[in-house]
Amino acid sequence: MRFPNLRYGNNFELQYYCQGKSIKVIAKRLRRTERTISDWLNCKKKMPWWVCEVLRLQDKEHEEMMRQMFWATHKTRAKLGVVSTDAKIIPFIKKEKKELTEEEKLFTLNREPLSAPAPGGQAAASHIPKAKVL
Repeated sequence: MRFPNLRYGNNFELQYYCQGKSIKVIAKRLRRTERTISDWLNCKKKMPWWVCEVLRLQDKEHEEMMRQMFWATHKTRAKLGVVSTDAKIIPFIKKEKKELTEEEKLFTLNREPLSAPAPGGQAAASHIPKAKVL
């Protein structure tokens, strides 16, 4: 442990082992209440030194069991690192607007509104001018 006081654990290490798991699952693994786990995660209470040690051992044991059963040994946690200079950068390409044909223009301009007629007998969108057919 690289923490000044050896009686308490590092909260960031607990957050690392809690990635992708609910507080309920972590509480069951550590045999503590969900309230205690959330207090540790939110730094409201100091965490005992053994918490991260137990989670680390359980994680290593699970990894070794998966390796022995010939499962893939990749981790689901995000692995962050420095990007090297040979990384490929994919530029964002904007989609070009498709030019409409004359038939499509006429079809879209002459289309009737889809709303039902108003109670007065007039169309609900009567204020929209209709295009002239060429």
